[in-house]
Amino acid sequence: MRPRGRTRRATLWVALMMSFALVVAACGDDDAADTTAATQAPTTTAAPTTTAAPGTTVAGETTTTTTTQAPATTAPAAPREMVFATSVGAPSLDPYNEISDARMRRSPLMYDALVDWTNDFGVSPGLAESWEYDGNILRFHLREGVVFHNGAPMTSADVVYSLGKILESPGSGFYSQIVNVTATDDFTVEVEVSAPSDALLAALGGRYAYIVPEGAVEDYDLAVTAVGTGPFMVDEFAQGEFLRLTKNPSHWRSNEVGLDVLTIVVVPDEASIAAGLRTGEIDAALFEDARIADLVEGTEGITVFEEVAARWDILDFPAFDVEPWNNTKFRQAIVAAIDPSAVMALAINGRGTLLGGHPPALWASLPYEDAPYAAQNLELAATLLAESGVDPATPLKLISIQGYGALNSSAEVIADQLGDLGLNVEIEVQELGTWIDSFLARGFDTFTMNAWGGWIDPDMVYFNHLHMLPDGKDFRKWDNQEVSDLLDEARGTTDRATREALYIQIQELTAEEVPWFPLYSANFVGAYGDNVGNWGVHPSGYYHDLRWVTVSG
Repeated sequence: MRPRGRTRRATLWVALMMSFALVVAACGDDDAADTTAATQAPTTTAAPTTTAAPGTTVAGETTTTTTTQAPATTAPAAPREMVFATSVGAPSLDPYNEISDARMRRSPLMYDALVDWTNDFGVSPGLAESWEYDGNILRFHLREGVVFHNGAPMTSADVVYSLGKILESPGSGFYSQIVNVTATDDFTVEVEVSAPSDALLAALGGRYAYIVPEGAVEDYDLAVTAVGTGPFMVDEFAQGEFLRLTKNPSHWRSNEVGLDVLTIVVVPDEASIAAGLRTGEIDAALFEDARIADLVEGTEGITVFEEVAARWDILDFPAFDVEPWNNTKFRQAIVAAIDPSAVMALAINGRGTLLGGHPPALWASLPYEDAPYAAQNLELAATLLAESGVDPATPLKLISIQGYGALNSSAEVIADQLGDLGLNVEIEVQELGTWIDSFLARGFDTFTMNAWGGWIDPDMVYFNHLHMLPDGKDFRKWDNQEVSDLLDEARGTTDRATREALYIQIQELTAEEVPWFPLYSANFVGAYGDNVGNWGVHPSGYYHDLRWVTVSG
């Protein structure tokens, strides 16, 4: 068993300070890890008091008192609290305007959507108990008796308002099939769509598709709090440090919620997270750098888990409007020079899957061996570079993201491999918020590392990112009509075989034209203590399954 002698509040602050104080522990010294506990104030002992027995003399007086037994009291049960650690903080909690994957991971804890994502890439009832397509009308029948964190009852007016905010969000492309939304009564909402779409139903289960009370965006600062109907309520949020959540006793599935308090701490140094797991200061963690699992593997009382994921790490080219990145031959030369297997081996200890298109955990994936530049070919890369006309001496900057250890390791390997092609690559690691601002503004002028997931339908991988404006965001400024037409066609049918063939075509085009280069799909790797029960990891990587985790002891 791991030692568990500290209070949960102390646990929080110890975990937050680990990146500064657990250097020795990160190297494997469990005793050193214990020295990071907050120092207790010296214990003081009250002066003894004398109680006279009945009939005895105290200070010359004879007592005749009788004693009365105080009623027995029962101490209140300690809250069921879990500390979950990650190296990646959310810049804000805003469900409509914060595009970071880190925010999207956390949102299902605080918000509900009309439908809920299942672990087999389907949807189940959420705030909508049922739904049906009636021609081009998607009709939702809402759950009655649901209340928001502010105590207001949820009605169809709130859903209409929320869908309006979703359509104004940076993720509006996921929902661009929506033509109009109306409430036909207090618990029925009709969504008019351009065509019946499985992709829309999937998108309405997460990312930006959360329901808030009417007026919430104007009345609350949703960057630092949450006013949803979800299983947890925000107690305190410190950007880049922690998010403390308390159980929502009014949630419609409250009897299934396993925790009273869930604290998500941000510890940028993942070796310190491993040390916290060993000492019991941290109950569970999901690692960005899979190599960290080796630091706790085999430790008594700790289970290391590894699950296949619908997520990817990619080399991204979001600057098609500037030289040399608007040069297809140059982009092809770069990716032909890269050995993804070597990148994956160093970045995540090989704990993942090499990619031809999107991750094979999600249906309609292009196999690795079918992608033209999936395997390294330096001879081809040199030919393509010469054909591009780009001077190899041109200085290049590769951007990576703070807190994403695997991306940073991947960037180093890629820079070395491009050096073999005669290219000089400098790596710049940016703070996540800065990186997001540039991405949202479509303001990059160079290539960058990127990683995200949160998909249960291929449309969620491609449409918002690659479709031409205004329906999509076209973050790479590709402006590709052929891909946009294929995406529209895939949305316009509910026939799975037809959609699969279309998404294979889209991946073949992206593999050839290289708006991005899929490197690998990293497995979800992490660990939890023996006090944690009902553990699970949703294939999206979002924290859906933390809703049902339990703790003991």
